[in-house]
Amino acid sequence: MDVHVMNNEDLDSDALLKTTKALYIIFIILIVLCNGALIFRIWSQKHFIYSAKYLLLVSLSIGDIFLALFSLVISTRDVFQDFAKEELTYRLWITSDVYQTHLINFVHGTGLVVLSAEYIHRCRSNNQRTKTKTDILRGLAISCVPWNLGLVLILPIYMVGIDLQAVYTVSTIVPAVIALVTAICVSCIKKDHVPQQQIELTPQQNQVFSNQSSQWNTQGAPVIDGYNKQPEMTPLNNYQFNNVVLELNPNPHITTPPLVINNEKNKILSLALLFFFLVVPQAIFSMAYDYNALPYVAYYAINNGLIWLMLLRPIVTPLIAIAPSYLQHA
Repeated sequence: MDVHVMNNEDLDSDALLKTTKALYIIFIILIVLCNGALIFRIWSQKHFIYSAKYLLLVSLSIGDIFLALFSLVISTRDVFQDFAKEELTYRLWITSDVYQTHLINFVHGTGLVVLSAEYIHRCRSNNQRTKTKTDILRGLAISCVPWNLGLVLILPIYMVGIDLQAVYTVSTIVPAVIALVTAICVSCIKKDHVPQQQIELTPQQNQVFSNQSSQWNTQGAPVIDGYNKQPEMTPLNNYQFNNVVLELNPNPHITTPPLVINNEKNKILSLALLFFFLVVPQAIFSMAYDYNALPYVAYYAINNGLIWLMLLRPIVTPLIAIAPSYLQHA
């Protein structure tokens, strides 16, 4: 971000510098807090380690925290100290700029595509998943996919000195478009995926279930008035397992809340739309800007405004993902 405009008489350099310092500090704190809250929320979910979705979200949040503590901290130091960019320092500054402008955007856009694919897979498999080491390894592998693609595609393209427009196209435009298209396709699924509810039984309930199950398997349904009669079920109070009714809520005055329809696909669409509208404008402006078309003050205001807009993404994204309707099931 260009903050060295002290020689431009059209700008209030002192006010601009103070505002930039404040924004950097605020954004660093908010990015760390929001993504830290998302990671803590996921950590509190039971069996999160077996979920590819949870592990991918944690991976993306760690990337955003690194953005704040690496790229933005270096930029903040640049603003506060205005240190000379010697060879080693300049390389570090370039690395942080590439991560902030290209790599993290590519990783996040690709991550949204992977989230959509993972959601479709769970819908097709009816959310039937085990809790084994294989699930953990599969989730870790899926969470690494965006980072591996970023290291393979973005860094080599930038290092070989390909045109900047090509770098923005590969790192931002293409992932944003694909993420939005896949999210729209996911949102067009007619029926929301309703995850299976997992029921945890107490030792007493396990004993009741075991006794009833063995009795029913050997004797069949009870005979009442000469007829085999199946027991009646109360939808919200009982669960049926192979003709066995297990009463989980014996108190008729306290009802179990109905299953909540999972609107996960709408959350994915919201994340893709936000990513597109917060990140793509800065890329398009950088690709299409003619340095002779606008006065410097106008260019500075538009360019830096779009950069701060882009930096809103790692703040808003975890706030949407942390919603219970999105993290409740995986």
